[in-house]
Amino acid sequence: MEDVTQRMLTRTLRQLERDGLISRHDYREKRPRVEYAITPLGKGLLMHMLPL
Repeated sequence: MEDVTQRMLTRTLRQLERDGLISRHDYREKRPRVEYAITPLGKGLLMHMLPL
């Protein structure tokens, strides 16, 4: 994604996690690795938004 700063991406992901729409898993490895996944709440919201 062009023109998206690291700061803005981080803020957006943190807000989505706080809202319960995504989950975050930090593997705490030597080379930092984090995975994000959509939660059931996030899937439900997405399914309601797709028709829009």
